[in-house]
Amino acid sequence: MLKKSHRVFLSVFVLAFGANKQSTSAQADGGYHSDPHNNTSNTILSTPLVTAAATGLKANKVLSADSAWQCLSDIDSAIWNIEMNDIEPRKKIRNKEIYFRQYLNEGLSFWTNFPDDQRKYKWAKMLNSYELNFWKDIESGAEISLRGEYNSTPVDFDLIYFWKVNMTKVRESVLSSSSIPRDEKANYLTRELQMELSLSKNKVYRENTEQFLNTIGRKFEAILSILENDDKCSIALLNVDVLFLGVNNFDLSFEDLRRFVRPYLNDPHASVRKWAQQKLALLDLEKNPLKFEGESINGQHINLENYRGKVVLLDFWNIYCSSCIARMPVIKSAYDKYKNSGFEVVSVNVDPLEDLNTVRKIEKRIKTEWPIVMIGGKNRNEWKSESAEWRRIFDTYGFTFVPQMILLDKEGKMRVFNGTLQEGDVDAEIASLLKQ
Repeated sequence: MLKKSHRVFLSVFVLAFGANKQSTSAQADGGYHSDPHNNTSNTILSTPLVTAAATGLKANKVLSADSAWQCLSDIDSAIWNIEMNDIEPRKKIRNKEIYFRQYLNEGLSFWTNFPDDQRKYKWAKMLNSYELNFWKDIESGAEISLRGEYNSTPVDFDLIYFWKVNMTKVRESVLSSSSIPRDEKANYLTRELQMELSLSKNKVYRENTEQFLNTIGRKFEAILSILENDDKCSIALLNVDVLFLGVNNFDLSFEDLRRFVRPYLNDPHASVRKWAQQKLALLDLEKNPLKFEGESINGQHINLENYRGKVVLLDFWNIYCSSCIARMPVIKSAYDKYKNSGFEVVSVNVDPLEDLNTVRKIEKRIKTEWPIVMIGGKNRNEWKSESAEWRRIFDTYGFTFVPQMILLDKEGKMRVFNGTLQEGDVDAEIASLLKQ
């Protein structure tokens, strides 16, 4: 429900492509062996895990299936303990990454040595939910991750290639298994899509835009090909929607997104066709001025057509969205800096009017000076109505959460959507448009 929306970042790891095959460490025994010059990658924590869990694939070859599975269970328990314990954040990230790699290595050994043991699918499902990062150096990777700087973190192409070769075989086995329901197969592929999107924010990993979008498209279409029920496309669509969460995260232009979306106008699934129509309508705001008008909570009639000649930030939010409210001081700072240079903000709240007092408290706390228009109807019943104004807007452009932030140029056309508007420094974007 929109009422409880909070911006969510997918915390997933990624199936990788584009490795340098000449430097791979995918050995004949199936195990991943780190660069001998990279001591961090070989680090094993001092824990009471069974010895085999810390010595690579070869150790598991002498274990029974139950003993090998116990190794995996012990690693899984260690990961859980790290997650639950209150330890220094960088160390927590570092330690989890080390155990994720152990879990990958030991699980592939289990898969190879006990191919008829159905527990291998449970391992594949669990592995797919972990947050493997493919950092070239775990220590520095953990530090960079803690700072939120993902764009240029060095990645381990040896590990990536090892992952690609082995997990392709795992995927094929999962998809061909008669014991796994269609929905579960679709969920497996959906997690792979999440993984690809997550790591693709790293420019070192992602080779070029065309390859990236083709890879995302193939994974998306693989999910759709399995789903028989149109209603079950929603999770896959929400994941692909990450491309629209922050365009800047993937260095995609509006035209890049158009090329990606257009083919789905003819998809067999009605929900996918509707999604494509919505996204193209959003992208068309680059060429056609956005139309919006309403009454502010202070009785001012707001019409975007009257803002021509000014740069305008349109901010959709609600009172339950903590990230929306947390972003307002940044917007306030930009507004104070540029309001005398032709910059305006129009705040569009999607709650019903019965929440007006809460909206006013937020307005007073942030000390906003720009208009706030509430489009959620008079009460909760109107808010739920299919004819509610907020629903019409969200349905037109395919918005599924708040915040949604659009920066319009002096002609009222969209120039930036989400991305740096939701996080980071907005000054450069605003200053650039004001000069035009």
